Amino acid sequence: MVPYVSFKIPPPKMDAFTITTQTRYPQQEQDEPEQHSPLDPEIYREEEKEEGSPFTGSARLCFSLSYDTLSEQLMVCLLRATRLTPIGENVTVTPYVKIFLLPDKKRKVQSRVLRRTSNPQFFQDFVFMVSPEDLPNRALEFTVCEFDRFSRQQVIGHVTYPLKGVNVLTSPQGTGEIWVDIINEDLKNGVDKGELLFSLQFLPTSCRLTVAVLKAKDLKLNGEGADIDPYVKVSMIMGGKNLKKRKTVTNKRTTHPVYNEAFVFTILPTCLDRVSFMLSVYTVPRLEDQRS
Repeated sequence: MVPYVSFKIPPPKMDAFTITTQTRYPQQEQDEPEQHSPLDPEIYREEEKEEGSPFTGSARLCFSLSYDTLSEQLMVCLLRATRLTPIGENVTVTPYVKIFLLPDKKRKVQSRVLRRTSNPQFFQDFVFMVSPEDLPNRALEFTVCEFDRFSRQQVIGHVTYPLKGVNVLTSPQGTGEIWVDIINEDLKNGVDKGELLFSLQFLPTSCRLTVAVLKAKDLKLNGEGADIDPYVKVSMIMGGKNLKKRKTVTNKRTTHPVYNEAFVFTILPTCLDRVSFMLSVYTVPRLEDQRS
């Protein structure tokens, strides 16, 4: 945390400002993605776990909080995120985080952008001006975003952390590391886009996992029912990277498509618990770009 002198001064006019500590922490090395065969043990090697990071299989965000009562400053130290998953056509993640002090959504602070990493380490400090009396009425919102290959912003998910009951006022050392699950954008907004029926079967003797895409129903484009031309893309993900993709045929002008297609992926049995699959429903564009 950036040191400062504690003495009574009038609070500044601004509501939020940032303090970065780029020289304090080493920069992450970004390696170019490598090509592997399906049974190459290197792609299934267990990732090095961050110290203190509880493994849940979900994308998680880590930060810490502290508060100075004299200057009425809430210090938010954005530390790291883990297991971020690429969205759509992206192969790797280029993440950054926006932070709001709710209920104020007009002012925000933003982290630096880290390229090609599913486990970014930010180590940046952000300061919000807020009185001790108002602190229990506030909540921090972290919006985790990424840029696609066309430099368009896409939201990976959100974290909302109420400050009521947090011991930042009573603990001079701050809260220590706080780990919170990152909530998917559609789950947060309660968006209903329909249902997809599929099945999984694994044969350990042949290292074959079969994903069968059966059918879908009540598909909606941007929340509205209409005849569309849908297909399903199946992505095999390991360590935040799309290792392999397959897609079904396209059904024409229907919101209740039937596929009955099977896709076979080769996976080592010892690595099955570290591999995940993402099934995404897309529609073939008619007049506009592809939307899911």
